[in-house]
Amino acid sequence: MERGSKHYKGSGGGGGGTPEVSGLTSPAAQRMRVSLKKGGLPLIFRLMTLACSCAAFSLIASTGSKTGEVNGINIAGRKFRHYRTLNYGLASNAILFAYSLFMCVVDIMRYAGAFEPTVVSRQVMSFLAQWLDFGLVFLQFGAATAIAGLRGGFSDLSLVDYCSVSQVFCRKLVASTVFSYVAWLFLAPSLYINIISNEEGPW
Repeated sequence: MERGSKHYKGSGGGGGGTPEVSGLTSPAAQRMRVSLKKGGLPLIFRLMTLACSCAAFSLIASTGSKTGEVNGINIAGRKFRHYRTLNYGLASNAILFAYSLFMCVVDIMRYAGAFEPTVVSRQVMSFLAQWLDFGLVFLQFGAATAIAGLRGGFSDLSLVDYCSVSQVFCRKLVASTVFSYVAWLFLAPSLYINIISNEEGPW
């Protein structure tokens, strides 16, 4: 360890070594490199979850139809709020988005050195991250599967041949299903990382 440390600092006899650059070898800079190396991948997972949940949330919130009557059933003005499944999907993705945004902000501030968490705050964050990830993994998977079932015909959408007259709505259902599943796929590794990591993070 001592020999490697000397080589890193570039020390040598007779002044022949590379002079030490304080900005690159300071304790703060070293902590930054360790933090980014350790937490870079978890942060990527959080950012991808954030982006996908935001996309799914936006797609569900914008669904709607201006068409009139199909097979004797009036579907004019139907929006996401007329379907409990879509309300569930909207709520799940909104919660996941808010949670991911919070975790991203906390991690980025830590890596930037904006604050140094205390022992108690590390324990609290570790506990919250594990249990919230655990709960949201099931919540998000259920939401994505429910939306897929809605598009698959387990509702009056198939009875009235909704997609033949409201293709935009159906395309948004498909896209929101895909983004919801992808958000879940990026959330699952975050849960695994938090289970195996210590209280120092990454979260």
